[in-house]
Amino acid sequence: MGDKGFRWIKSNLAAYIAVLFFFFIGLASGAYTAKALPSAEKADLTGYVVNAGALETHRGEAFWTSLSNNLKTFGLITLGSLFWLGSALVVISVLVRGFVLGFTVAVLGTLGAQGLGLSLIAVWLPNVLLVPILATFAVYALSTALGRKKGRAKTKPSLEHHLLICGLFFLSTLVVSVIEVYLVPPLMQLLV
Repeated sequence: MGDKGFRWIKSNLAAYIAVLFFFFIGLASGAYTAKALPSAEKADLTGYVVNAGALETHRGEAFWTSLSNNLKTFGLITLGSLFWLGSALVVISVLVRGFVLGFTVAVLGTLGAQGLGLSLIAVWLPNVLLVPILATFAVYALSTALGRKKGRAKTKPSLEHHLLICGLFFLSTLVVSVIEVYLVPPLMQLLV
């Protein structure tokens, strides 16, 4: 990354702040929604989340499901980066991803200490990598989308170059899917 990466982050600091702001709004909204659920629904959801993570499932199928979920998010962000008004799609994608994360953590939080352990393993472990990748990609997409406004950008990347960069961001989520599918379930079984 080095000096060039640091300069890029510094020059896009406002976009990083905006992306993280909407991500945290999504987290808070998801947590609030989960807390507002009736107790019976919370218990059902908690049982589902715990069992889904702890059961021995077909790993290949679970891997493709995880990758597909990441592809949907990253695909929407890529789509949003292709035109100026698409910046709203980038922000909505980040907001929704934050909402899902906040909702899941709040549901697991109803289990007390066990829920805290499950949250750390099932949610935070894969997202320690995914959230920085997502934030950086969203910032890149926002700067590209906003740069498409007439006269804003001095040099626009070619479509092929832009899609290649988007593809590389998506491919980096392969590591996240591997952690989510092959590392998280065995660790969850230790707590369940």
